[in-house]
Amino acid sequence: MFPASQTPAIRLSPARPAQAAIASPGRKQDQAAETYHTGRCRSIKGPQRRRQPFHGRRWRLTILPWRPENTPVWQEQFIEKIRNVFEPNERVIALFLAGSFGKGQADAYTDVDLLAIVARDDQAEFSAGWRHQLETIAPVVFWNELGKEERVFNAITDQWQRVDLAVADAESLKKRSRDALKPLIDRQGLYDALPATVPWTGPNKGYVAYLINEFFRVFGLLAVASGRREYLLSMAGVELLRMMLFNLLSEEVERSDKGGMLAWSRRLSPEQLGLLASIPPLEPTPQSLIDAHLACAKAFLPRARKMAERWNIEWPQAFEEATWNNLEREVGLIKPDGLS
Repeated sequence: MFPASQTPAIRLSPARPAQAAIASPGRKQDQAAETYHTGRCRSIKGPQRRRQPFHGRRWRLTILPWRPENTPVWQEQFIEKIRNVFEPNERVIALFLAGSFGKGQADAYTDVDLLAIVARDDQAEFSAGWRHQLETIAPVVFWNELGKEERVFNAITDQWQRVDLAVADAESLKKRSRDALKPLIDRQGLYDALPATVPWTGPNKGYVAYLINEFFRVFGLLAVASGRREYLLSMAGVELLRMMLFNLLSEEVERSDKGGMLAWSRRLSPEQLGLLASIPPLEPTPQSLIDAHLACAKAFLPRARKMAERWNIEWPQAFEEATWNNLEREVGLIKPDGLS
C-alpha cells in the first residue's frame, strides 16, 4: 500500500458525532488526510470502507499524508499567508526566504526567516506596521526588535511558531547570494542580479585573536574561583570555554554562510562535534573543575595555535605563560608536556 520508507502517520483520537474526512486547506485532494470511524479501533480494510461501531467508545482514525521525516509542515502555509499580506504593499520591493528555507535545508523545527527589501525612506512606516500584519495571521506572544541599519524583528506566536523578519534596502541585498535566498516577491528582478554564491575568504582574524586572548583570561580565572571556593561559578566558566571552542571551530568552517546557531550538526564536522563532546561532565568539586578546564585547554589551544600560524595571527605568548605560571602557583595545575 505504501513503500516502507513512506509509511503514513496514523493518529487515533476520540471521534466527534458527525466527524468527516479532514481535508487540509490549500492542498490537493490526494494529499488530504483520510479519516474513518471505528469502534474500538478494529482493523479497516480499504480506504473507503466504513464500519458501524460496536458498543463502546467511538474513535477517529486519521491517516495523515506521508511526508519525509522532519519536513516542514506549518511553515509552508505560514509563508504563503505572509506573502499574501505583503503582495499588495508596493513598498515591499522584494521579499525573500532566508535562513534554512533560503538554503533549502529546512526541517520541521526551522523558523521562518524572511528578508524584506524596502526603500530606506519607507522602512520606518513599513516596520511600524509589521507586528499588526503578523497578528492578523497568528497571535504574537513574544516580540523583539534588533539593529539600526538593518532592522530585525523576532516573533513567536501562541503556537510557538518562530518568525524572523529582517528589513534592508536594495543596496544591502548585494552582499547576499542566490544560494542563500528564495524569492517570494521580486518586483525589480533583484534576485537574478545576485551572485550565485559568496566565497569564503578565510576566518575573521580579529575575532580569532579575541577568542584566543579571552580563552586565556577565562581559563586563568580558575585560580580566583578555586581560591574563593566558588565552584558553581567555575562551572559557568567551563561553559564559557566550551562556547569559545565552538566559536573557534566555526571559524575553521570554510563557508561564508555557516548556518544558524540551532543546528550545530550542520555547521560542524563529526570530528569537531566529538571535540566539543570531549569536555567531561561537571561536578562542583575542585578536581572535576580542574579536569574540565584542562580538557578545554587540550581541545582549544592546539587548534587555535594552528589557525594563528596559518593566518598570521599574533599569539599572546607572554599572556599564555603568565596564565599557566599563575595556575601552577594557585591551583597546582601544570601545563602538560606537548600542549601548545
